[in-house]
Amino acid sequence: TITGGRVGENSNVELVFRDFEEAGDTSLPGFIVYDGLSTDSWIYDSFSGDHFAEFSNFGADTVSEDWLILPGIDFALFNSGSFNFDNAKGFSGNDIEVLVSTNYVSGNPNLATWDTLTSFATLSTGFFNDVNSGDVDLSNYLSSNTSIAWLSAGSGTSSSTAATWQIDDIQV
Repeated sequence: TITGGRVGENSNVELVFRDFEEAGDTSLPGFIVYDGLSTDSWIYDSFSGDHFAEFSNFGADTVSEDWLILPGIDFALFNSGSFNFDNAKGFSGNDIEVLVSTNYVSGNPNLATWDTLTSFATLSTGFFNDVNSGDVDLSNYLSSNTSIAWLSAGSGTSSSTAATWQIDDIQV
């Protein structure tokens, strides 16, 4: 949720809320999915009536570097901002990375500058336990083109390096 408000105001404004429950979400509209090294990809999935974005690199054809990007959020008129999201990790393997950029437009995200915000987010420790990330401060990234990304990387060659990640209820 946006903290603060437009410059000169003192209110909270929600710019983006994605819970993946709306009809048509099956292709992850509003997101850019980029598969850097493998043929695996972020997908729309569900379990017990809950819908979310999911990535698993188990059994991948090669090392995975797969991006779920929420692009081009306009913070230009705001003096502060934050976001939070629900996440669940299944199986053992690498943690997801949470990143932010103010110069990503489209295409290969490796061509943009990204800062890591992972240490500011609470991540699930496994067993598909849902946790909320807590508010992640974006005050240093207020621009007309702020992008938030979740990056999953792993070898995919064994279960010890192939975690499954689910992202849901994104609030900016």
